[in-house]
Amino acid sequence: VGKWHLGDQPGFLPTRQGFDSYFGIPYSNDMGVRKGKNWPPLPLMRAERVIEAPVDQNTLTRRYTEAAVEFIRSNRDRPFFLYLAFTIPHANNEAWCQGMEVPDYGPYEKKLWLKPQKGMAAMVTRMDSDIGRIVAHLKELDLRDNTVIFFTSDNGPHSEGCYNPRRFDSNGPLRGKKRDLHDGGIRVPLIVR
Repeated sequence: VGKWHLGDQPGFLPTRQGFDSYFGIPYSNDMGVRKGKNWPPLPLMRAERVIEAPVDQNTLTRRYTEAAVEFIRSNRDRPFFLYLAFTIPHANNEAWCQGMEVPDYGPYEKKLWLKPQKGMAAMVTRMDSDIGRIVAHLKELDLRDNTVIFFTSDNGPHSEGCYNPRRFDSNGPLRGKKRDLHDGGIRVPLIVR
């Protein structure tokens, strides 16, 4: 479920790479321009079929969470593996310094922060809430104590969309950020429960 990032060519889709099902976008939500041309609108796919294009990125986190909850419910009576790749927190690089676009800033609206920082905080809060919903669903189905959950990131913090990773000490003592080969770019958080 979620961002696949390997493209929409049939041989590279999750269902051709060992997954039984798929719901998500087949390439990155930051692929705005390639060789001076815009990428096609982001398609939302189920299995190998486009079900919606363009997709409203503001709804993806909620929809991914719903798909994950439904997958867990459908597979609760047997061992399962669920790979869930949220697209947030992520900048919209075409929006430049408004790049942490979210439907609203929620509890951060009145903070005396720049918009990219408010957007980052709102995205992390939204993702945290949805992960909490998934964990609560596991508990409701009496699966929480028999399920291993890995939470990690695909890279270090970024500075896209004018976001300043030092604002929230996103990298702690590490040097570097996304796309750097310093520790801060390649070492990522990992929580296992």
